[in-house]
Amino acid sequence: MMIRIAGRCRDAVRRIRARSLRPAVEGLEDRKLLATINGGHWYYPIRITYSFMPDGTSIGGVSSNLFQTMNAVAPTATWQDQFRKAAAIWQQVAGFNIVEVTDNGDPVGGTGNQQNDSRFGDIRIGGTAMHPAYLGYSLLPPPVNGGPDAGDIVINTAQTWKINNDYDLLSVAIHEIGHSLGMGHSAITAANMYTYYAWMKQSLHSDDVAGIQYLYGGVPADPTANSTLSTAIDLTSLTDAQGRMSYGAGYVTQASNFEWYKITVPSSTTGTMKVTMQSTSLSSLSPWLTVVNSAYATVGTVSAPDVFGATVTYTVTGVTPGQTYYIQGKAAQSGAGSNGAFGLLVNFGTSTQAPIAPYNTTVAQQPDQGVNGWMPEMTPREMRRAVRRFQNLNGPDQANDDHGHETIVINLGKGRGKAYADALMATPRRPSRFPRFPRPARFRHA
Repeated sequence: MMIRIAGRCRDAVRRIRARSLRPAVEGLEDRKLLATINGGHWYYPIRITYSFMPDGTSIGGVSSNLFQTMNAVAPTATWQDQFRKAAAIWQQVAGFNIVEVTDNGDPVGGTGNQQNDSRFGDIRIGGTAMHPAYLGYSLLPPPVNGGPDAGDIVINTAQTWKINNDYDLLSVAIHEIGHSLGMGHSAITAANMYTYYAWMKQSLHSDDVAGIQYLYGGVPADPTANSTLSTAIDLTSLTDAQGRMSYGAGYVTQASNFEWYKITVPSSTTGTMKVTMQSTSLSSLSPWLTVVNSAYATVGTVSAPDVFGATVTYTVTGVTPGQTYYIQGKAAQSGAGSNGAFGLLVNFGTSTQAPIAPYNTTVAQQPDQGVNGWMPEMTPREMRRAVRRFQNLNGPDQANDDHGHETIVINLGKGRGKAYADALMATPRRPSRFPRFPRPARFRHA
């Protein structure tokens, strides 16, 4: 009898411990979706930026070592391309542009613009060592976090990272950027936004797509009716006295969308025509540029496939005043990089021509709005141990229909403030009715 009672007590303790580890959900949840919405999104989706923190950048007093870690996995350009592609994968299905910019290495947090801070991207990507329970965490976007730390991503540099194998960097980059854009976790195992890393997921599930489109809408319809050569938009009137033309309103909606323009050579020409298609600083579009003469023969083509935000240029020689040329802009491939904003530059002379300037998306710092309910608070240094206790952010005795949503407060240190974050957990070591976090040996029990 005593043995049976003792056994039942052990079982009860295990159930209580399992429930105490049950991850939390955010209070703001859209019931139409199995993916949750974390209560935030960017105010100016026309241009959301991201950057890579240089090593040594302070994240709550811990130096980022993302470059040192990832350079041991693959060349810098290769591992960074996993994040660039991840950003382009989200852009491909929703109504926003996302762009890479430089990062000056200032500490995370503190004061500065919420969006379009000149020092770094809206979303900054860094890394520190953490407990193996984590693959990384993302600070939630505005208005949950109202300062320059909104949307920042920290990757666990103590994990074993791989490309096209577990733990797959692209799969995790898609997940973390999803959080930075406003996505919560999904209850669907096959979704990229599922709370645990289950296997490589290098594309979006329909639930991921539904969630991001709830926040930003779908890819907008083609704003211009110029999909054929016969409907080409005439840009001649935009040419200045130095023979330069700038046009910044181009947009490719999908790989099969061709944007046609035409321009007539001015009398001020020096005999050359330099045509540039620019998505750099405007979107993650991989550009493809074609120049066609007045006889409808292709003069030349240049492209940048799998470069997510690029500038390509083709120079035509022997041009004469009065000739008309046609310019086609499109995507260099289908899939990631197949849509986004771009601009065109044409130069018939030798004067310097500035690139297309991006839209002004500046939003000043605002007070953090946070999320509802209790959540654990940790410093980046304390992320080296597992969070052992979560509570339902909907409040006590409320249904928790997202069994894997971890929301934590990251304390960035004196003068840097606090930020609300989402954490991605590594695959559970064993199946359970409730998800379990891998724990240090002293916390494990039979």
